[in-house]
Amino acid sequence: MLLHRRSALLDNKLLKLLLIVVMGTGFIITGCGKDKVVPPNQSPVGSITSSADSIGAGETITLTAAYTDPDNDEMTFAWVVAAGRLFYPESTVTDWNAPDRRGIYSFYLTISDGQLEILDSIRINVDTYTPPTGNDTSYYIGAETCADGGCHGDIAGRPALYTSWLESKHANAFESLLDGGNGENDNCLPCHTTGWDAGLANGGYDEFHFPYLEGVQCEECHGPGSEHKVTIQTIDSLQSCVNAGPCHPTEADSIYKWSNRDSLDWNGGVYDHTDSFDSVMVMTISAAQCSDCHETKHYNYSAQWDSSAHSTSANAAGANPCGDACHTANGYLDWLFTDSHGQHYPFDPPRTSIACLVCHDPHFPQHPGELREPQGILCSRCHNEKQLEVDDFSEPVHVHGAMFAGVGGHEYDSTYTNSAHTALLNNQACGSCHISKVSSNDDGLAQHTPHKFQPSLDNCTGCHIGATNFNVNGVQDSMTVLLDTLEGLLASEPSGTDSTYAAFNWKFVNNDGSKGVHNSKYAFKLLNDAINSLTISR
Repeated sequence: MLLHRRSALLDNKLLKLLLIVVMGTGFIITGCGKDKVVPPNQSPVGSITSSADSIGAGETITLTAAYTDPDNDEMTFAWVVAAGRLFYPESTVTDWNAPDRRGIYSFYLTISDGQLEILDSIRINVDTYTPPTGNDTSYYIGAETCADGGCHGDIAGRPALYTSWLESKHANAFESLLDGGNGENDNCLPCHTTGWDAGLANGGYDEFHFPYLEGVQCEECHGPGSEHKVTIQTIDSLQSCVNAGPCHPTEADSIYKWSNRDSLDWNGGVYDHTDSFDSVMVMTISAAQCSDCHETKHYNYSAQWDSSAHSTSANAAGANPCGDACHTANGYLDWLFTDSHGQHYPFDPPRTSIACLVCHDPHFPQHPGELREPQGILCSRCHNEKQLEVDDFSEPVHVHGAMFAGVGGHEYDSTYTNSAHTALLNNQACGSCHISKVSSNDDGLAQHTPHKFQPSLDNCTGCHIGATNFNVNGVQDSMTVLLDTLEGLLASEPSGTDSTYAAFNWKFVNNDGSKGVHNSKYAFKLLNDAINSLTISR
């Protein structure tokens, strides 16, 4: 028994020794010579193909992930799409049944080899336009595409153009046809949809009644956007130009500063460094942009505007002290947006008179009539003097807003008061008299707001019952007498402080043009005090 136990112990020791020798030999063998270098893993390569780029609602297409792995690793696939039915979402080949809703659908495919993942995508049109072979004309893509990816949607630092526009009458123009039973009326559809042009094969609503082109959308004013969208997609990221980029990397660089503006312009496939007006997808800022639809049997806005002073305002821009900012559409929009958005509207095309887009903004319908600002503020932007000084012999030209508010004249004391009209500043102000809705059929047209901007006596008779003209209670006759009296005194008055102030008040009241209607109490006192100052000084 003892001998057997010793033999067993010996056998165990020999076994351990043998293991140590074998392991040591293995270590020596593997540790000798040049170590083998394992190459880094490489990601799969390939692309997605589809059996069709455009299909009808409810139809089926086949998508194929044509990928290989350089390391021959086993790959997995995962397809994702927001709508419709994917038959084989984890296969290299899958069928997709399109939903009933027309639109452009993005498919995302994740490919993994167990170590690396890559993401690929493809877009499929469902009942959207496919341009004819060889067609070199831009075609319509719809407002949703303009908002897709955040370009004109709701993202930080940029105006929420798309969401705001959805609340506008333009966006809901097609619904107004349905309400009247005219959803298929070809006489109405051109002005209630986007892209109606029988002369072009560019995917407009006239070719096929695409739901994504219902309403008056971005492209109806800015033109078809297919090339604009393609241009954007050719630039991976603005970061390739600025920040970490080699060309425009620092805040000291003007292009870096430009790229961080609230909005960016495009021009011919490249970010526009010069802020050219042509870089924006807009055709014109003249009244012609709107007149095709707003000069119909329903309205005659263009003809009315043609008869107003606004239509010829650019002719007076050069000689007028207010210059381009209040006499051209380009100048006003440039003044309005330069500080807040950095956008510029240089005079190309040549100076355009005050037209629709100066007062109306189709993107932001927060004010009645889609005005840019409340009516009283909007008119007084131009119909008001800026930085007017009595002592520097300034010519008070556009004093209507100041007269209405009871400010701006040379006040001889602190007892100046205003007429009842000044209270209208909190309401429609200028529009209370110069703009009024015309009921349907009153002039053979639908209900509309005339754009002649001439005061209407109908707006006065609500308060001045029985008035037959604007000379209510002889106010204009009395003002004419005071103006003539002061003018006669000034003709024989030597120059000096008294005559300077008196002359300023004469110009202020005379150039207002209303002969007291805007603010009779303020105008009367300005003239009376000026007359008294000259009479006493003699």
